[in-house]
Amino acid sequence: MEQRMDEHASSRAKDPAQQFRTADARASGAPESEVNGLVSGSGRILIMDDEAIIRDAAGRILLAAGYDVDCAAEGNKAVELYGKAAEAGRPFDVVILDLTVQGGPGGRETIERLRELDQAVKAIVSSGYSQDPVMVNYRDYGFRAVIAKPYKMRDLSETIKRVMNEGPLKS
Repeated sequence: MEQRMDEHASSRAKDPAQQFRTADARASGAPESEVNGLVSGSGRILIMDDEAIIRDAAGRILLAAGYDVDCAAEGNKAVELYGKAAEAGRPFDVVILDLTVQGGPGGRETIERLRELDQAVKAIVSSGYSQDPVMVNYRDYGFRAVIAKPYKMRDLSETIKRVMNEGPLKS
């Protein structure tokens, strides 16, 4: 199942999280880049997770941080969305891939297919199983970072920002 996180808002200006974030920043005097425990940014993020509640929670966190978010429930759909976005000239800046997925390819298989499309893909592996070899040695599998579930809002937004700012992978 494909899910577009901004289906309910026709523009960023109508995004309540954006309005609250901006109002909170003005009221607190804090820089807008760090309000409500989030590190803000901009860009396109693709989340692949077989659990709708995880897709929804991560999507809402990243929307509140300023990102455009699309979601996929399994690897085949993630690869399809990634390819279509690139063809349309609106590529994803970062992809978050759940390691273990029911009913389709998980993160390990999906990163291989994404790297066939784009060697420079910026992908983050995600799992609740922190001792999995892919989580421990994530760079060996082509991932740029790892984030453990359950997500902490600040950790998720910081990780996205850091990965977006990274240069090309070193061979």
